[in-house]
Amino acid sequence: MIDRKETHIREFQKMKIVFLSNYSGLLDEGMANVSYNIFKNLQSKFDNLLLLNIKNMGLDFWRKVLSSKVDVVHYFPGPSLKGLLLVKLIQMLTNCKTVISATQPRLPEIKYFRMISMFLKPDIVLVQSKKSEIFFTRLNYKTKFIPNGVNLDKFVHLEQEEKKKIRKKYGFNENDFIILHVGPLKRGRNQYALMRIPDVKVLLVLSITNPSDDLDYKELKNENVIIWKRYIPNIQEVYGLADVYVWPSIEEFNGIEIPLSVLEAMACNLPVITTRYGALDRILQDGDGLFFIDKPEQINELILKIKNNNSGIATRKQIGSLSWENIAHEIANVYDDLCKPCEN
Repeated sequence: MIDRKETHIREFQKMKIVFLSNYSGLLDEGMANVSYNIFKNLQSKFDNLLLLNIKNMGLDFWRKVLSSKVDVVHYFPGPSLKGLLLVKLIQMLTNCKTVISATQPRLPEIKYFRMISMFLKPDIVLVQSKKSEIFFTRLNYKTKFIPNGVNLDKFVHLEQEEKKKIRKKYGFNENDFIILHVGPLKRGRNQYALMRIPDVKVLLVLSITNPSDDLDYKELKNENVIIWKRYIPNIQEVYGLADVYVWPSIEEFNGIEIPLSVLEAMACNLPVITTRYGALDRILQDGDGLFFIDKPEQINELILKIKNNNSGIATRKQIGSLSWENIAHEIANVYDDLCKPCEN
């Protein structure tokens, strides 16, 4: 007699899953990073897993999508209205199940969107912030909360001797107190709040993929502010040389709803100062070296506190369950539930 469980596992592995992403080869942008890491951690589970760039929707793109039966299409960037339309088109052409990751939703207000929302309705939306969850729930969309993850093998705590070596490699002094922020230079990111902190070095590592605003670099760049505008494959080393990571943004749409840089800094066991941006306070708790702030003016006081006493830092333990492997496993279960045949 054929084991029904074994048969189901084999059928599950054979499913064709299409990831629609903005990944172009670099891991310096949030939505691309999310899709790539989930893709990488699901490759061993599925025989036919595709990662396609929506910026290159030529004949080859459509050939790969339509060459064989599609079971699930999973869309990562945004979503925007254009993205939902693309997913709906593929669903109509292939009769597949549809999954949307609401990493950074950019949709019209409900009163305008409601008229077409049922036509564009996916099978499920993977949400992060409470605000996004409420938005999609009011449209009668099925939602599930799944956070972003972090590579816990790549981003690790460095002992003091290793930190000294990394600092020397990148041209910093052993006694420098280094504040780090990773991501594009944008007014809404509020990097200017870091310029007012005395007796520190501020390191801003900009994204190549996600362009910065046309700000006055001369105003920002001084003897205490270092701006790196280049792709750094071993970005974990940059976290390793820092003393503290700061996420100062107070405005929406200045990063994905769970910024990966915050999780990466915590995986390196850095003290982290952050606003309650997006879904951060949904998955993280104040304490053990993680400091939530309600206004940028609090940053100076907390920096001084960390400089005077950095003992008791244990931010890594808060994100121990947020490995990409665990997140990918949750998403695989979503695919399984969507495609599982109804049992009598």
